[in-house]
Amino acid sequence: MAQIIINHQSLFGLLTGNTSELYGGLLGSNIPLIILALFFSLFIVAAITTGISAFSLHLYRSNEIDTKELEKFFYTPKPLIVTLIYLVFVVLGGVLFLVPGVILALMFSQIYFILADDPDVGIIEVFERSERLTRNYKWQFLALGLEFSFYMLVGLFTLGIWWVWLIPKYYVAYAVFYEELKKENN
Repeated sequence: MAQIIINHQSLFGLLTGNTSELYGGLLGSNIPLIILALFFSLFIVAAITTGISAFSLHLYRSNEIDTKELEKFFYTPKPLIVTLIYLVFVVLGGVLFLVPGVILALMFSQIYFILADDPDVGIIEVFERSERLTRNYKWQFLALGLEFSFYMLVGLFTLGIWWVWLIPKYYVAYAVFYEELKKENN
């Protein structure tokens, strides 16, 4: 069994905020590994989000469950690239001020549905289509998001059990919103 030894120098470093002695400088030597893990996590999240978007669209359109929709975006780097560009836009908008970050997040909120709907679309075209779709509907999308945020908070009182029903409904409602945006813009 490993024994943890804390001497007075590492305890002083912990109290003063200088934790390099406590961790032995391990964080600095593991930065490439941390960056690799971050990109791997982003790839998984992007593929799952796009897959859930495709699954929700398929469920809304055909009223059938097809789990193959969930896995087909693990074989392409496009969801990762779209997610990285989306994060750059939202983070830069948030750094400038909070409001531009929220506006950019709302403007590009449909990127995963567009990518799920048409996997062959170009990366820049995904963002252009999302901007066109949400041009006059950002407030409606914000209201829908706030409504589900309220329901998620209420779900805390059920110890998260309500979320089993709520989260799939959330994704299908966003798929319906996407389909309605497409109808309005065609």
